[in-house]
Amino acid sequence: MPDTLICTACSAVSDNLEIYSCPKCWGPVTYQRNSSPCLTSCREGLWHYSDLLPSELDPLPGFPVGDTPLLSAPALAERWAVKEVWIKNETANPTHSFKDRVVAVALARARYLGLKTLACTSTGNLGHALAAACAQSGLRCVVLLPDAVEPAKTAAARALGARVIPIQGSYDDVNRVAHLLAEDVDWGFVNMTLRPFYAEGSKTIIWEIIDQLNSADGYRGSAISNSQNLDQLNSLDGYRGSTASRIHQPSSAQLYPTDIVAPLASGSLYSKLYSGAKQIGVAGIRFHGAQPGGCQPIAQAFSDGAEQVKPVKSTSRAQSLAIGTPADGENALKAARASGGKIVSVPEADLPAGVALLGQACGVLTESAGAVTTLGAEALAESGQFPEEARVVLVITGDGLKGLDLVEDASETEEAVKASPEAVLEVLSQ
Repeated sequence: MPDTLICTACSAVSDNLEIYSCPKCWGPVTYQRNSSPCLTSCREGLWHYSDLLPSELDPLPGFPVGDTPLLSAPALAERWAVKEVWIKNETANPTHSFKDRVVAVALARARYLGLKTLACTSTGNLGHALAAACAQSGLRCVVLLPDAVEPAKTAAARALGARVIPIQGSYDDVNRVAHLLAEDVDWGFVNMTLRPFYAEGSKTIIWEIIDQLNSADGYRGSAISNSQNLDQLNSLDGYRGSTASRIHQPSSAQLYPTDIVAPLASGSLYSKLYSGAKQIGVAGIRFHGAQPGGCQPIAQAFSDGAEQVKPVKSTSRAQSLAIGTPADGENALKAARASGGKIVSVPEADLPAGVALLGQACGVLTESAGAVTTLGAEALAESGQFPEEARVVLVITGDGLKGLDLVEDASETEEAVKASPEAVLEVLSQ
Protein backbone atom coordinates (compact mmCIF):
# COMPACT_ATOMS: atom_id res chain seq x y z
CA MET A 1 0.00 0.00 0.00
CA PRO A 2 1.49 3.40 -0.93
CA ASP A 3 2.06 6.17 1.57
CA THR A 4 -0.86 8.58 1.87
CA LEU A 5 -1.88 12.01 3.08
CA ILE A 6 -4.95 12.22 5.30
CA CYS A 7 -7.04 15.36 5.82
CA THR A 8 -7.35 16.08 9.53
CA ALA A 9 -10.61 17.95 8.92
CA CYS A 10 -12.68 15.62 6.71
CA SER A 11 -10.54 12.43 6.80
CA ALA A 12 -10.19 12.29 3.00
CA VAL A 13 -7.24 10.13 1.89
CA SER A 14 -4.94 10.83 -1.05
CA ASP A 15 -1.92 8.96 -2.40
CA ASN A 16 -0.76 12.15 -4.15
CA LEU A 17 2.14 13.21 -1.92
CA GLU A 18 2.56 16.47 -3.82
CA ILE A 19 -0.54 18.12 -2.29
CA TYR A 20 -0.33 20.19 0.86
CA SER A 21 -4.00 20.81 1.60
CA CYS A 22 -7.11 18.71 1.17
CA PRO A 23 -8.53 18.98 -2.37
CA LYS A 24 -12.03 18.43 -0.95
CA CYS A 25 -12.24 20.83 1.99
CA TRP A 26 -8.84 22.66 1.93
CA GLY A 27 -8.08 21.42 5.41
CA PRO A 28 -4.54 20.51 6.58
CA VAL A 29 -3.21 17.09 5.61
CA THR A 30 -0.96 14.82 7.62
CA TYR A 31 1.45 12.13 6.44
CA GLN A 32 0.62 8.45 6.87
CA ARG A 33 3.43 5.99 6.18
CA ASN A 34 2.15 2.66 4.90
CA SER A 35 5.30 1.44 3.14
CA SER A 36 8.67 0.29 4.41
CA PRO A 37 10.78 2.60 6.62
CA CYS A 38 12.97 5.36 5.23
CA LEU A 39 16.20 3.75 4.06
CA THR A 40 19.16 5.99 4.79
CA SER A 41 22.67 5.52 6.08
CA CYS A 42 22.38 8.83 7.97
CA ARG A 43 21.96 8.17 11.69
CA GLU A 44 22.92 11.57 13.09
CA GLY A 45 20.63 13.41 15.48
CA LEU A 46 16.95 13.02 14.70
CA TRP A 47 17.73 10.50 11.95
CA HIS A 48 18.05 7.89 14.68
CA TYR A 49 14.28 7.84 14.19
CA SER A 50 14.33 7.45 10.42
CA ASP A 51 12.26 4.28 10.68
CA LEU A 52 9.44 6.37 12.17
CA LEU A 53 9.71 9.26 9.72
CA PRO A 54 8.38 9.49 6.13
CA SER A 55 9.94 7.10 3.64
CA GLU A 56 10.60 9.32 0.62
CA LEU A 57 13.45 11.37 2.07
CA ASP A 58 17.08 12.08 1.24
CA PRO A 59 18.67 13.36 4.49
CA LEU A 60 21.61 15.74 4.38
CA PRO A 61 24.59 14.12 6.17
CA GLY A 62 27.02 16.15 8.21
CA PHE A 63 24.47 18.62 9.60
CA PRO A 64 23.13 16.91 12.75
CA VAL A 65 19.92 18.23 14.22
CA GLY A 66 18.32 17.03 17.45
CA ASP A 67 19.95 15.26 20.40
CA THR A 68 19.04 18.33 22.47
CA PRO A 69 19.43 18.10 26.25
CA LEU A 70 16.71 17.15 28.69
CA LEU A 71 17.59 19.19 31.77
CA SER A 72 16.37 18.63 35.30
CA ALA A 73 14.77 21.71 36.91
CA PRO A 74 14.42 20.93 40.64
CA ALA A 75 13.82 24.58 41.51
CA LEU A 76 10.70 24.61 39.34
CA ALA A 77 9.59 21.25 40.74
CA GLU A 78 9.77 22.69 44.25
CA ARG A 79 8.04 25.91 43.20
CA TRP A 80 5.18 24.00 41.57
CA ALA A 81 5.00 21.27 44.24
CA VAL A 82 5.47 18.39 41.80
CA LYS A 83 7.81 15.40 41.73
CA GLU A 84 9.89 16.41 38.70
CA VAL A 85 10.22 19.17 36.12
CA TRP A 86 12.35 18.73 33.00
CA ILE A 87 13.35 21.20 30.30
CA LYS A 88 13.62 19.95 26.72
CA ASN A 89 16.16 22.55 25.60
CA GLU A 90 15.63 23.06 21.87
CA THR A 91 17.91 26.10 21.94
CA ALA A 92 20.79 23.58 21.61
CA ASN A 93 19.94 22.90 17.95
CA PRO A 94 22.33 24.28 15.27
CA THR A 95 20.43 27.57 14.82
CA HIS A 96 19.10 27.57 18.40
CA SER A 97 15.45 26.61 17.86
CA PHE A 98 13.29 23.56 17.22
CA LYS A 99 12.80 24.81 13.65
CA ASP A 100 16.01 22.99 12.73
CA ARG A 101 14.10 19.71 13.15
CA VAL A 102 11.25 20.51 10.80
CA VAL A 103 13.60 22.07 8.27
CA ALA A 104 15.81 18.96 8.30
CA VAL A 105 12.87 16.76 7.28
CA ALA A 106 11.57 19.27 4.72
CA LEU A 107 15.07 19.57 3.24
CA ALA A 108 15.32 15.77 2.98
CA ARG A 109 12.05 15.74 1.05
CA ALA A 110 13.23 18.61 -1.19
CA ARG A 111 16.46 16.74 -1.97
CA TYR A 112 14.44 13.65 -2.84
CA LEU A 113 12.36 15.76 -5.26
CA GLY A 114 15.43 17.51 -6.71
CA LEU A 115 14.27 21.04 -5.83
CA LYS A 116 16.82 23.85 -6.20
CA THR A 117 15.12 26.66 -4.25
CA LEU A 118 13.56 26.48 -0.81
CA ALA A 119 11.43 29.21 0.71
CA CYS A 120 9.44 29.93 3.84
CA THR A 121 7.32 32.49 5.61
CA SER A 122 8.92 33.39 8.91
CA THR A 123 9.21 35.82 11.79
CA GLY A 124 12.81 34.86 12.51
CA ASN A 125 13.61 31.33 13.72
CA LEU A 126 12.40 29.42 10.66
CA GLY A 127 14.22 31.75 8.28
CA HIS A 128 17.47 31.28 10.21
CA ALA A 129 17.08 27.49 10.24
CA LEU A 130 16.25 27.29 6.54
CA ALA A 131 19.10 29.60 5.55
CA ALA A 132 21.60 27.42 7.42
CA ALA A 133 20.28 24.21 5.89
CA CYS A 134 20.31 25.67 2.38
CA ALA A 135 23.85 26.96 2.85
CA GLN A 136 24.94 23.46 3.88
CA SER A 137 23.21 21.81 0.92
CA GLY A 138 23.97 24.40 -1.77
CA LEU A 139 20.34 25.38 -2.37
CA ARG A 140 18.90 28.83 -2.91
CA CYS A 141 16.94 30.23 0.05
CA VAL A 142 14.13 32.82 0.03
CA VAL A 143 12.55 34.08 3.26
CA LEU A 144 9.31 36.10 3.27
CA LEU A 145 8.34 37.94 6.44
CA PRO A 146 6.18 40.78 7.79
CA ASP A 147 7.80 44.18 7.47
CA ALA A 148 7.23 44.81 11.18
CA VAL A 149 9.87 42.20 12.10
CA GLU A 150 13.02 43.94 13.25
CA PRO A 151 15.99 43.57 10.85
CA ALA A 152 18.08 42.22 13.75
CA LYS A 153 15.85 39.11 13.89
CA THR A 154 16.63 38.26 10.28
CA ALA A 155 20.29 39.27 10.26
CA ALA A 156 21.43 35.66 10.69
CA ALA A 157 19.42 34.46 7.69
CA ARG A 158 20.83 37.27 5.55
CA ALA A 159 24.38 36.55 6.69
CA LEU A 160 23.91 32.91 5.68
CA GLY A 161 22.99 33.90 2.14
CA ALA A 162 19.18 33.93 2.19
CA ARG A 163 17.20 36.51 0.24
CA VAL A 164 15.05 38.04 2.97
CA ILE A 165 12.07 39.96 1.58
CA PRO A 166 9.85 42.01 3.94
CA ILE A 167 6.18 42.21 2.93
CA GLN A 168 3.74 44.85 4.10
CA GLY A 169 1.16 43.44 6.51
CA SER A 170 0.82 40.68 9.08
CA TYR A 171 2.17 37.14 9.09
CA ASP A 172 -1.17 35.98 7.69
CA ASP A 173 -0.78 38.48 4.81
CA VAL A 174 2.66 37.03 4.09
CA ASN A 175 1.18 33.53 4.01
CA ARG A 176 -1.40 34.62 1.44
CA VAL A 177 1.37 35.98 -0.78
CA ALA A 178 3.29 32.73 -0.43
CA HIS A 179 0.27 30.66 -1.48
CA LEU A 180 -0.14 32.77 -4.61
CA LEU A 181 3.57 32.69 -5.35
CA ALA A 182 3.70 28.90 -5.02
CA GLU A 183 1.40 28.61 -8.04
CA ASP A 184 3.93 30.38 -10.27
CA VAL A 185 7.37 29.19 -9.13
CA ASP A 186 9.06 25.82 -8.78
CA TRP A 187 10.12 26.32 -5.17
CA GLY A 188 9.62 24.19 -2.11
CA PHE A 189 7.92 26.25 0.61
CA VAL A 190 8.96 24.26 3.64
CA ASN A 191 6.06 25.34 5.86
CA MET A 192 3.49 25.19 3.07
CA THR A 193 4.03 23.02 -0.02
CA LEU A 194 6.33 20.67 1.94
CA ARG A 195 4.34 21.01 5.17
CA PRO A 196 3.08 17.39 5.47
CA PHE A 197 6.73 16.25 5.62
CA TYR A 198 8.06 19.32 7.46
CA ALA A 199 5.61 18.88 10.33
CA GLU A 200 6.75 15.30 10.96
CA GLY A 201 10.07 16.62 12.29
CA SER A 202 8.35 17.89 15.44
CA LYS A 203 7.49 14.33 16.47
CA THR A 204 11.16 13.61 17.11
CA ILE A 205 11.00 15.87 20.19
CA ILE A 206 8.60 13.61 22.07
CA TRP A 207 10.50 10.49 20.97
CA GLU A 208 13.75 11.93 22.33
CA ILE A 209 12.09 12.95 25.59
CA ILE A 210 10.84 9.42 26.18
CA ASP A 211 14.19 7.86 25.28
CA GLN A 212 16.08 10.34 27.46
CA LEU A 213 13.89 9.64 30.48
CA ASN A 214 14.82 5.99 30.04
CA SER A 215 18.43 6.50 29.05
CA ALA A 216 21.22 4.08 29.90
CA ASP A 217 23.45 6.89 31.05
CA GLY A 218 21.84 7.24 34.36
CA TYR A 219 18.46 8.79 34.88
CA ARG A 220 16.81 5.59 36.18
CA GLY A 221 18.57 2.28 36.44
CA SER A 222 15.33 0.56 37.39
CA ALA A 223 13.54 1.84 34.31
CA ILE A 224 15.96 0.15 31.97
CA SER A 225 16.66 -2.99 33.96
CA ASN A 226 13.80 -4.82 32.29
CA SER A 227 14.73 -3.74 28.78
CA GLN A 228 14.83 -6.57 26.27
CA ASN A 229 17.25 -4.69 24.06
CA LEU A 230 20.48 -5.29 26.00
CA ASP A 231 22.76 -4.22 23.16
CA GLN A 232 21.38 -0.69 23.55
CA LEU A 233 22.38 -0.63 27.20
CA ASN A 234 25.97 -1.47 26.28
CA SER A 235 26.19 0.83 23.26
CA LEU A 236 28.49 3.81 23.10
CA ASP A 237 25.52 5.97 22.15
CA GLY A 238 23.68 5.13 25.35
CA TYR A 239 19.97 5.49 24.93
CA ARG A 240 20.08 5.33 21.12
CA GLY A 241 22.43 2.50 20.30
CA SER A 242 20.41 1.57 17.23
CA THR A 243 17.40 2.75 15.30
CA ALA A 244 15.37 0.11 17.14
CA SER A 245 14.91 2.52 20.02
CA ARG A 246 13.05 1.48 23.15
CA ILE A 247 10.21 3.80 22.20
CA HIS A 248 9.17 1.11 19.73
CA GLN A 249 8.26 -1.19 22.63
CA PRO A 250 6.22 0.80 25.15
CA SER A 251 5.89 -1.01 28.47
CA SER A 252 5.03 -0.44 32.10
CA ALA A 253 8.74 -0.63 32.92
CA GLN A 254 9.42 2.59 31.04
CA LEU A 255 9.12 6.14 32.31
CA TYR A 256 6.98 8.68 30.52
CA PRO A 257 6.16 12.31 31.16
CA THR A 258 2.81 12.81 32.85
CA ASP A 259 2.50 16.34 31.47
CA ILE A 260 4.02 18.11 28.45
CA VAL A 261 3.75 21.90 28.13
CA ALA A 262 4.49 23.53 24.76
CA PRO A 263 3.82 26.86 23.02
CA LEU A 264 1.12 27.27 20.38
CA ALA A 265 1.44 29.30 17.18
CA SER A 266 -0.03 27.47 14.18
CA GLY A 267 -0.72 24.48 16.44
CA SER A 268 1.50 22.18 14.37
CA LEU A 269 4.25 21.54 16.92
CA TYR A 270 1.77 20.91 19.71
CA SER A 271 -0.45 18.54 17.73
CA LYS A 272 2.57 16.63 16.39
CA LEU A 273 3.91 16.07 19.90
CA TYR A 274 0.60 14.38 20.68
CA SER A 275 0.48 12.39 17.44
CA GLY A 276 4.14 11.37 17.88
CA ALA A 277 3.28 9.76 21.21
CA LYS A 278 0.23 8.14 19.66
CA GLN A 279 2.29 6.80 16.74
CA ILE A 280 4.50 4.76 19.07
CA GLY A 281 1.59 3.54 21.19
CA VAL A 282 2.16 5.77 24.23
CA ALA A 283 -0.97 6.96 26.00
CA GLY A 284 -1.62 8.75 29.29
CA ILE A 285 0.47 11.89 28.71
CA ARG A 286 -1.46 15.13 29.18
CA PHE A 287 -0.50 17.67 26.52
CA HIS A 288 -0.88 21.30 27.55
CA GLY A 289 -0.45 24.38 25.38
CA ALA A 290 0.09 28.07 26.03
CA GLN A 291 -0.49 31.23 24.00
CA PRO A 292 0.25 34.92 24.67
CA GLY A 293 -2.68 37.15 25.58
CA GLY A 294 -2.18 39.25 22.46
CA CYS A 295 -2.70 36.27 20.14
CA GLN A 296 -4.75 33.51 21.72
CA PRO A 297 -7.21 32.14 19.14
CA ILE A 298 -6.65 28.48 20.12
CA ALA A 299 -6.73 29.16 23.86
CA GLN A 300 -9.95 31.13 23.43
CA ALA A 301 -11.58 28.34 21.43
CA PHE A 302 -10.54 25.83 24.10
CA SER A 303 -11.96 28.02 26.85
CA ASP A 304 -15.22 28.46 24.92
CA GLY A 305 -15.58 24.72 24.32
CA ALA A 306 -15.55 25.39 20.57
CA GLU A 307 -14.47 22.95 17.89
CA GLN A 308 -13.42 25.67 15.45
CA VAL A 309 -10.84 28.42 15.93
CA LYS A 310 -11.87 31.96 15.05
CA PRO A 311 -9.13 34.07 13.41
CA VAL A 312 -7.84 37.08 15.34
CA LYS A 313 -5.54 39.98 14.62
CA SER A 314 -2.39 39.61 16.68
CA THR A 315 -1.24 42.37 19.01
CA SER A 316 1.35 40.20 20.77
CA ARG A 317 5.00 41.05 21.13
CA ALA A 318 5.67 37.30 21.05
CA GLN A 319 6.27 37.42 17.31
CA SER A 320 7.18 33.75 16.96
CA LEU A 321 3.67 32.88 18.20
CA ALA A 322 1.77 35.69 16.45
CA ILE A 323 -0.33 33.63 14.03
CA GLY A 324 -3.90 34.86 14.08
CA THR A 325 -5.16 32.18 11.68
CA PRO A 326 -3.58 28.95 12.96
CA ALA A 327 -3.63 26.22 10.31
CA ASP A 328 -3.60 23.41 12.87
CA GLY A 329 -5.75 25.08 15.49
CA GLU A 330 -8.49 22.47 15.33
CA ASN A 331 -5.91 19.67 15.54
CA ALA A 332 -4.49 21.30 18.66
CA LEU A 333 -7.94 21.43 20.24
CA LYS A 334 -8.46 17.74 19.50
CA ALA A 335 -5.05 16.83 20.95
CA ALA A 336 -5.67 18.76 24.17
CA ARG A 337 -9.10 17.25 24.74
CA ALA A 338 -8.11 13.71 23.78
CA SER A 339 -5.12 13.74 26.16
CA GLY A 340 -6.85 15.50 29.03
CA GLY A 341 -4.64 18.55 28.65
CA LYS A 342 -5.40 22.26 28.86
CA ILE A 343 -4.69 25.23 26.59
CA VAL A 344 -4.20 28.51 28.45
CA SER A 345 -3.22 32.07 27.69
CA VAL A 346 -0.80 34.23 29.68
CA PRO A 347 -0.70 38.03 30.08
CA GLU A 348 1.50 39.96 27.68
CA ALA A 349 2.84 42.06 30.52
CA ASP A 350 4.24 38.95 32.21
CA LEU A 351 6.45 37.81 29.32
CA PRO A 352 9.67 39.33 30.74
CA ALA A 353 8.91 37.59 34.05
CA GLY A 354 8.61 34.30 32.14
CA VAL A 355 12.10 34.79 30.68
CA ALA A 356 13.49 35.53 34.14
CA LEU A 357 11.67 32.63 35.82
CA LEU A 358 13.07 30.00 33.46
CA GLY A 359 16.53 31.54 33.29
CA GLN A 360 17.03 31.91 37.03
CA ALA A 361 15.54 28.47 37.78
CA CYS A 362 17.67 26.41 35.42
CA GLY A 363 20.03 28.61 33.41
CA VAL A 364 18.19 28.42 30.07
CA LEU A 365 17.81 31.78 28.32
CA THR A 366 14.64 31.76 26.23
CA GLU A 367 12.73 34.10 23.96
CA SER A 368 9.03 34.88 23.98
CA ALA A 369 7.76 31.38 23.11
CA GLY A 370 9.68 29.85 26.01
CA ALA A 371 8.44 32.60 28.31
CA VAL A 372 4.86 31.79 27.31
CA THR A 373 5.49 28.07 27.90
CA THR A 374 6.97 28.68 31.35
CA LEU A 375 4.20 31.06 32.36
CA GLY A 376 1.62 28.62 31.06
CA ALA A 377 3.09 25.86 33.21
CA GLU A 378 3.07 28.21 36.21
CA ALA A 379 -0.61 28.98 35.64
CA LEU A 380 -1.42 25.27 35.32
CA ALA A 381 0.44 24.52 38.55
CA GLU A 382 -1.31 27.32 40.41
CA SER A 383 -4.71 26.04 39.28
CA GLY A 384 -3.91 22.52 40.51
CA GLN A 385 -3.59 20.85 37.10
CA PHE A 386 -0.39 19.00 38.01
CA PRO A 387 -0.72 16.20 40.58
CA GLU A 388 1.95 15.91 43.24
CA GLU A 389 3.56 12.92 41.49
CA ALA A 390 3.67 14.70 38.11
CA ARG A 391 6.67 14.46 35.81
CA VAL A 392 6.36 17.72 33.86
CA VAL A 393 8.37 18.51 30.71
CA LEU A 394 8.53 22.02 29.25
CA VAL A 395 9.39 22.23 25.55
CA ILE A 396 11.52 25.38 25.21
CA THR A 397 11.66 26.11 21.52
CA GLY A 398 13.93 29.13 21.04
CA ASP A 399 16.95 31.05 22.33
CA GLY A 400 16.67 34.34 24.19
CA LEU A 401 19.55 35.80 22.20
CA LYS A 402 17.07 36.03 19.31
CA GLY A 403 14.77 38.29 21.34
CA LEU A 404 17.00 40.56 23.35
CA ASP A 405 14.27 43.19 23.77
CA LEU A 406 12.37 40.81 26.04
CA VAL A 407 15.56 39.66 27.77
CA GLU A 408 16.47 43.25 28.52
CA ASP A 409 13.02 43.86 29.98
CA ALA A 410 13.52 40.81 32.20
CA SER A 411 16.62 42.25 33.84
CA GLU A 412 17.79 45.43 35.51
CA THR A 413 20.95 47.34 34.62
CA GLU A 414 23.18 48.80 37.28
CA GLU A 415 24.56 52.30 37.25
CA ALA A 416 28.34 52.59 37.07
CA VAL A 417 30.10 52.86 40.43
CA LYS A 418 33.49 54.12 41.45
CA ALA A 419 36.45 51.88 40.68
CA SER A 420 36.86 50.48 44.17
CA PRO A 421 35.99 47.26 46.03
CA GLU A 422 34.07 49.30 48.59
CA ALA A 423 31.73 50.67 45.93
CA VAL A 424 31.00 47.19 44.57
CA LEU A 425 30.27 45.81 48.05
CA GLU A 426 28.03 48.76 48.86
CA VAL A 427 25.88 48.08 45.80
CA LEU A 428 25.61 44.39 46.66
CA SER A 429 24.55 45.18 50.20
CA GLN A 430 21.57 47.27 49.06
